[in-house]
Amino acid sequence: MLIYNVFGRHLAVKKTSGEWQVFRADLAERKFSRLYDIIIPDEMTEDEIPGWLGDIFHEAASERHPDVRRMELPGTALLNSALRFQFKKKARSRRAERGIARVLHTMKDSSQWTQEKKLSLRELK
Repeated sequence: MLIYNVFGRHLAVKKTSGEWQVFRADLAERKFSRLYDIIIPDEMTEDEIPGWLGDIFHEAASERHPDVRRMELPGTALLNSALRFQFKKKARSRRAERGIARVLHTMKDSSQWTQEKKLSLRELK
């Protein structure tokens, strides 16, 4: 299924049995509802669809949404953002662990730290 941002409106296009079908796409809930009043010619290629949708919906163009763009599939976008979040979270926790280990190592070597401060920093770990 091809997902397009058509001047701020999300539309999905799918080729089934040799004909193009158009759907309204709700990406937040991952729901698609068929739009029967929008027809795309069967002989049209994937590369021609954004131009066709732009011709049909050009009145909806605005400064904020000036064009028709193909988007990633919803599952792919969600998966990519989840993977990026997990990677950043793990990287932050590894940096924090290394920082605490350095502090504890420094405390062992330094006589200026009291036993109470050592214990309080260990509790943070």
